[in-house]
Amino acid sequence: MKHLCSCLLLSSLVLLTACAINPVQTTPDVSIGDWIESSSLDNSKTDWWTDFNDPELNRLFVKSKNMNMDLQEALSRIIEFRAHRNAIAGINKPTLNISSSLGRFRLSENGSLPVSQIPGYPIYQTLYEVGFDASWELDFFGGKASKIDAAQAKLEQSVDIAKDIELAVSAEIARAYFELRGVQQLIVTQESILTESDKAFVIATNATQLGEGSEIQLLSIKQNILQLQSELKKYQAQAQTLALSIGMLVGDLPESELHLLDGTPMTVSLSMIPIGQRANLLRRRYDIRSAEKLLIARSAEVGIAVAELFPKFRIGASGNFESIDEATLFNSSSQAWGIFPTVSWRVFDRNMIKSEIQASQAKVEQAAINYKKTVLNALNEAEKAISDYKFALEEIELQKNALNLTQQRHHISQQSYQLGAISEQKLIQEYLETLMLTKKYQNSHSIALTKLVSLYKVLGGDWSTVHSEGYSVQ
Repeated sequence: MKHLCSCLLLSSLVLLTACAINPVQTTPDVSIGDWIESSSLDNSKTDWWTDFNDPELNRLFVKSKNMNMDLQEALSRIIEFRAHRNAIAGINKPTLNISSSLGRFRLSENGSLPVSQIPGYPIYQTLYEVGFDASWELDFFGGKASKIDAAQAKLEQSVDIAKDIELAVSAEIARAYFELRGVQQLIVTQESILTESDKAFVIATNATQLGEGSEIQLLSIKQNILQLQSELKKYQAQAQTLALSIGMLVGDLPESELHLLDGTPMTVSLSMIPIGQRANLLRRRYDIRSAEKLLIARSAEVGIAVAELFPKFRIGASGNFESIDEATLFNSSSQAWGIFPTVSWRVFDRNMIKSEIQASQAKVEQAAINYKKTVLNALNEAEKAISDYKFALEEIELQKNALNLTQQRHHISQQSYQLGAISEQKLIQEYLETLMLTKKYQNSHSIALTKLVSLYKVLGGDWSTVHSEGYSVQ
């Protein structure tokens, strides 16, 4: 009785020691504060991409989710980690192997069993056997549970990585698409500028022929036209490059989206978007969530290493029916069985195990540092994106006001021309100034639009319309 109590006490101490050593890692606290300009950014919003209301852009998003190679590779990794998690989950269950055999053999007449001297004992025999063996390792010290926790965390991390890739791909498609539409607007305006410059050249040519103009002025206009034509070619080449890039981004042949060059440029109204609380970044940003899952996995790996300090308890059992006569194979007299508990303990490997624990703990510390770094980097990116977009909006507002004033001045010039107060050459010059300011406004608007896309991306905006089962961790 005294020995039994001692064993129970020793077992209790071992279990308590295991519980004390097995770590429970929490996400490190990071002071995130609030947005620099929080007064105008007080509401959270999801599905920002729908605000563009562009069916062509929506089509590209859907196509990329079905065909983009990076995203398909990430989804395949989810399947891999899910299968690995399911395989690891099976280690907590008993193993059972069933076997059967049929053998025909001849006994030696001169062996240890003198069968030739035993009347009626057959020299040739057929042996029938059906049996099983089972084993179960008891997880007293959490090693198996830690393996499952690590596999689950890595699966969830693979899901967050896939979503982050999807967000990055979608943002790149949107950025290239809006740059393309912006360049198309510049092409239209550049063609209008060329048309008006040709008119000015004709008027200057006639004036020179009549002796009312100078050859220098004529050459200057011609030089300007050539420069304008050169710029137009640059815009056209840029548009084609962007269309080819979009084809690659969606996972198709580069030329698959060249038909976008025939599309009509659309104008998207821009305004500051509601962003919500700064703390929402911790929930929205997939890179932050991925870093958190990595920290959880690393912590679970410490539990795996710690469990090696303690003994492993296994219960094994086997049983079989064995007979040389198939008619008596399943009789009770043909059965044989055994139960054998075992204990194994790496007693002389403690220094090695402690080194493995220290290495695992160092990985936890690295993962915690990586988490903090990821959070701070996300805050930095978000603040820069908010600031860039805010100043871009202010810039296009000023340019819009300047363009409105120029358009008013051109309207007055048209009235003066109709009254004969100014020449047609002067009217064309006024209109060219309006078109040049229009180009600046269009270019700034396009830049602001790409900055808005960048803002959506750094805020972890919900661009996702993928099939939910692709991201399942079940």
